[in-house]
Order: sequence, then structure tokens, then C-alpha cells
Amino acid sequence: LEDHILALTKIEASNIAADAVEASNIADDAIGIAQLGATGVASATTFLRGDNSWAAAGGGFAAYKRFDTSTSAGGYSPDTGVTHIIVEMVGGGGGSSGSSGSDSGSAGGGAAYALKQLTVTDTDTMTITIGAAGGAGGTTSFESVTGASFTTISCTGGGSGATNNESVAGGGGGSATGGDVNLNGQPGTNNSGQTSKGGDAGNPGWGSGGWNYTGTTSKTGWGYGSGSCGMGSGQGGGVAGRPGLLTIWEFK
Repeated sequence: LEDHILALTKIEASNIAADAVEASNIADDAIGIAQLGATGVASATTFLRGDNSWAAAGGGFAAYKRFDTSTSAGGYSPDTGVTHIIVEMVGGGGGSSGSSGSDSGSAGGGAAYALKQLTVTDTDTMTITIGAAGGAGGTTSFESVTGASFTTISCTGGGSGATNNESVAGGGGGSATGGDVNLNGQPGTNNSGQTSKGGDAGNPGWGSGGWNYTGTTSKTGWGYGSGSCGMGSGQGGGVAGRPGLLTIWEFK
């Protein structure tokens, strides 16, 4: 009888021929998570990888943030778990010049635009400065304070138009540095024939310059970072350009 007794031994992977066990040989729910021997922690937010380890799902878009006022020093930090951000910005648009006599004033220039992708952690801190609208538009910038190291991204504002001198060119366009994409603003035009146009922002989709014709009063541009058009003859003081803006797309 002893000859017919089978010794029970532990069956290891090396004892099973390749492809010997198929899905049809295994009953539903016969193997639980505890029997997998996988590393990591199984949860509602993890999945089992091909190397038998539990891992969080791949990242994606997390949040969109918009800044139209400056932060304090180090006033921005990525949200928890954020690993990449895309920063877009435009400076402040240039203002138009005034006209107190027979000559018209020229138009203000458009501000620069920049885009930058950065690798970050949620403990990094940055400072955001927003370029104000005015005669000459202010500079918008994004600067590292702690953590992530990168060249400060800067978009200067558009220049102011010339007062009582319709034949002089309008304010210059702003310039951008530090971005993966740097687009300078468009200069404002003169007011020859009492017709002028403010400069577009470096990315016209963000701001389009104001314009006038036949000596009307100055008009501001549309959107952000655009310049105002010049004043017609005897129409008085100029008009400020449009303010700057900075946006951040966060990804995990």
C-alpha cells in the first residue's frame, strides 16, 4: 500500500511546464489579492503593474490657476502631488499719448508673451509679478525662490506713445526672456492721418491693440497686454494699456 501513497510536496513555478495552466483551469475568485505576493499597497487608487507591483495611476491635468495680481515673495507653490507646470504670461500694455493741440498722439506698444514648461515639486516656492497697465506697461515675471532652479521668465510691457507728435512711431513692443516660447509685443503705430492702432500682445490671442480713425478719442485694446491707440487732435490725455496676466497649468 505504501507504494501507492503519494508524497505531497510544495509545487513551485519550476515544477509547472510553460503554458500548462490556462485561465480555464482556475476557478473564478480562487486567487485573492493576498495570494499575489505583489509589492506596494493595493487600494482604490493603485493598479497592478506587469512587474507585480502596485502603483498609482499615471498623472494628468490637475488644476488651472490664473493670476492678475502679484503674489508676495514666494507666494506660489504647486498643489500637493504636482510634478509639472506650464506657465504662460504677458506683460502690461503700453498707453496711448495725449493730444492738446493740432497734432495727434501715437499709440502704445503691446507687451511680450512667454510660455515655459517646468518640472517641480509641491514644496517649491515662486514669486509672481504682474505687469500693471499704464503709460509704459509693467513687467510680468515668474521667479524661483526655493526648490526648482530655472532662469526667471520675464515679459516686459509695451512702451508709451508720443504726445502731440503724430508722425513719430508709437511705443515699442515688449520683449520676452526665459521661456521655451518667447514672443515680443507689436509696436504701436503713429497717428498719421489721425488713424492709429495700439500694439498687439506677443500672442495676439491674449490681447489685441485698440485703434481709432479720423481723430476720435483713444481706445484701450482687448484682452491682456495690448496697447491703446493714440488720441485724435485736441482730444486730451492718453489712455492706459491693458494689464498683464499669468496662468499656470498644473499636472500630476
